[in-house]
This record gives sequence, C-alpha cells and structure tokens, in this order.
Amino acid sequence: MIYNWMKLPDNCPLNLLELCKIGWDLQVDLQRAKRGKNRDNAFYMRTKLNRIIRLFLGILSRENGNEKEDKQVEIEFNEAYSRILANLDKKEDEMKSASKIDAVALPLYISEIESILIGDVYDTIRIASETYPKDRKMFKLKAFELVNKSSLVFGGEARFKPARGLKPNLGIDMMAKTPSLSAEELATEDGKKMMRKKFENNFPDFEVLKNESH
Repeated sequence: MIYNWMKLPDNCPLNLLELCKIGWDLQVDLQRAKRGKNRDNAFYMRTKLNRIIRLFLGILSRENGNEKEDKQVEIEFNEAYSRILANLDKKEDEMKSASKIDAVALPLYISEIESILIGDVYDTIRIASETYPKDRKMFKLKAFELVNKSSLVFGGEARFKPARGLKPNLGIDMMAKTPSLSAEELATEDGKKMMRKKFENNFPDFEVLKNESH
C-alpha cells in the first residue's frame, strides 16, 4: 500500500514538508526492495529512517518551551523511539556479523523498516494532525502519546541524546517508561506535575545551569 506523505503537511500545525519528502522517497525505496530490487541498499534505507526520526524529533524540540515538563516529554520521546529501533538494531547486527546476509532475514529487516516508518512516523503525524490540526503543543503531546504507547513493548538503550549540557542523576533509571498517558492527561496540571517531578529527579542541577546561563 502506498501512503500519501505529501498530503500530511496540509493539516499539520508544524512544517514537516522536508520530512515528508524524505518519507515519500524512503517509501518508494522500500516498495522497490519488497519487489526484489535494490535490496543491497537496505542499510542505506535504515540510515534514511534514522534521518527522518531525527528530523521529526528536532522539529518537535524547536517547539519546546523551557518548562521542565516539556523537557521531560522531549527526553522520553527520544527514548521511546530508541526502544522502537532496538529490535531493528539487533537484526542489523546479526546480519552484519554473518558471513553472508540471509535470504530470509533481509526481507524481514526491510519489512520492519517499513513498519516503523508507517506505524511510528506516518500514522503518528497523521493521527496527531487530525486530532489537533491547529494546536502545536497538543500535536506534540498526541504524537508522544502514540509513539510512547508503541514503544512500551520494546526495550533498548537511548540512541538520541536531548537536552544538551544536562548531566543526569546517575542514580536514576533514565529508561524508566512513562505509563501510557493520553495527550489530554499529560496536559493537565497533574500530568505536568508528574513530568516535572521526573525531570527534577533526573536532572537535579538544572536550576543551577539555568541560572548560570543568564
């Protein structure tokens, strides 16, 4: 099935045109690979997927306020994608370490790239845009809700590093998963308080760094 990436920006409150162009190109590459063409470029397709996710996270990060709850959402958004990509990492490592690439493993690897591209990027943007077409803040929280919910079945270490300059409290489990709260719950005072508290536990020196920057 072909998904119309170029229609996604129509309802989205953020400018995702560049992301959607790359998403469309990757989808075309994947369709060709599934027909047995250009399968040797599978690892390059994985690089494209990483680029799309990094670009999406970067766009969302630029929308971030300076509130602690916003920063915690950003951190957990990054970690959610890391968990989703962990199984792909495992398959890639196995193929690269083998003497030759398995004829069955490669199509499965390509299918998983497509599953993440559509299920965790395209559908996330589509649903968040349909739900909050004019609200940037709620769009981001809805996107986080969807990706976080998908990631709860995965495990893995953080790949994308947000919040430059912050030193985490090493006694805290940075990969502790937030329960599958809805965007609407995260936007309440109780939701904000929960995320703010997690950020304070993870980064006890944040206020010091914040004051030093002024």
